[in-house]
Amino acid sequence: MTKTPEPLRRRVRVGAPTLIALAALVACSAPDHVDPVSSAGPEPLEPDGPPELGPEPEPARWTDAFRGKSTLLAHNVAIVGPIGLLDHIAVRSDDALYERSAKTTEEGFLQTVRSRQEGEIVRAHLDAWLLAGERSISILESPTATSVTVTARGEAVRLDPLGNEERAPELVFEGVLERAAE
Repeated sequence: MTKTPEPLRRRVRVGAPTLIALAALVACSAPDHVDPVSSAGPEPLEPDGPPELGPEPEPARWTDAFRGKSTLLAHNVAIVGPIGLLDHIAVRSDDALYERSAKTTEEGFLQTVRSRQEGEIVRAHLDAWLLAGERSISILESPTATSVTVTARGEAVRLDPLGNEERAPELVFEGVLERAAE
């Protein structure tokens, strides 16, 4: 019989108190009664396949107002729309350039993106529209909104692909919810 070296024997030696504690832990964690029905696993699928999940939810209504290309520039741009607005908007995100906040308010879910550096423009896309805020862009997804409204404040300019230009201290564009989104 080979003798186990002394250092190895110390590593495998387990005392009686440790074994008793381990046995008590195992005994306490085991269920008192095992139900053979619930421990049999999931029920097999019916021969016809999985159960019906119900009708598909109706797609959210949306507007065509922002499907044509357009560029909107102002000091501050605010977008307010119904639930589903966030599916139609994308905001450029770079923590070094922009400060972003998101919070739930009484009106809905409000996100604001502000420029950290003067001269850095905050950009967003709403469907085919390019939105640019020299200071900030705010997005409010509101459960009570019945349209999509874009408000540009502070030396607002809108350009269309044909080069037509519209200027004012404030420009407001509204898209009425017309149909289900595609």
